[in-house]
Amino acid sequence: MKKKLNVGVVVTLSGRWPRELPEKRFKEYGEWTINAFPECNVVSFDRVVCTKEDMEECIDSFKKQEVELLIMVYGAFTGDDICCGFADALSVPIILWAPREEEWVREDRLYANALCCAAMNGASLMRIHAPHHIVFGNKEEERAATEVKNLVTAYEAVKNIKGLTFGLFGYRPTAFYNCAFDEVVLRRTFGINVEETDLKVVFDRMEELPEEVVKEEQEKAEKLWNTTEVPEGHMENHARLYLVLKELMKEQKYDYATIKCWPEMGNLHTTPCAVLGRLMDEGVSIGCEGDVDAGIAALVQNVLTDKPTFITDLINLDEKENTVTFWHCGNAAPSLHNQKDGVKMCNHPLLGQGLRFGVH
Repeated sequence: MKKKLNVGVVVTLSGRWPRELPEKRFKEYGEWTINAFPECNVVSFDRVVCTKEDMEECIDSFKKQEVELLIMVYGAFTGDDICCGFADALSVPIILWAPREEEWVREDRLYANALCCAAMNGASLMRIHAPHHIVFGNKEEERAATEVKNLVTAYEAVKNIKGLTFGLFGYRPTAFYNCAFDEVVLRRTFGINVEETDLKVVFDRMEELPEEVVKEEQEKAEKLWNTTEVPEGHMENHARLYLVLKELMKEQKYDYATIKCWPEMGNLHTTPCAVLGRLMDEGVSIGCEGDVDAGIAALVQNVLTDKPTFITDLINLDEKENTVTFWHCGNAAPSLHNQKDGVKMCNHPLLGQGLRFGVH
């Protein structure tokens, strides 16, 4: 079940600015935020924050409600002390939201000066290394509203992957330096724990499986998909790998994983593309080619959409048609295929050393 993000909303101003506009924004932006994020726990402070005392009461309230992201809407110009006070006390990211200036006439004063204030506050937060984002525009503007929604959605996704364990079956394929990664950075940024299971463990467990269990799984797969093009022995390897990866993911408590799918697996005629697609449809997520960064991206997409993901390559683009083409070895979940094309199991398209999904 998804974990809900606790979002705090506050409207601010400094004492010398008129209160009519801030009070108006307090009501309107507070209501908008609650309606815009029904999937979050949105908590709003009960009044406009103007003084240090207001700020301290607001901080106490948000701490009790365990706010994890703060949306600070400028009712009017606000000094750096407020945003820095929130950053110091709450230690959460802050969205500095500056609505557009109200219409004014010549010789009249400004009633908000929010954009100037957001730039100034942002510079101060940067100096104290406090995470923040500046959004400019009214809630009625699609661009500004989308920016705020995207930021909230991103932090919600981070909350939902924090504490997960990312498993490695092997490391990375030969010469794939782009698949190298820094597990300490991943832990610091996303709170993800990385653990490893050697490919030898996978191969040993495949060999140890009882023949009757393998045969039963093989027959099950042959009933589900057309396997007439599968080379001899490949279906048995497929069944063994499918069963073992499913077991190991559960045993090792991996929430997501990636596998070094070549060259060792191909050499043993066990290229896992079709296995990965099947498992993804069952909620067991394993990416290919030892690509941890792509795996993290897929994990986030799965959290955002609750749909199967798969890793693919950008192989062509057509400037005239304004199109791009993606391709990979047949590792997409069967549920993602166009059923009108039909789905079949067949030999790997490049090396011929394992199974993938294809179309009739």
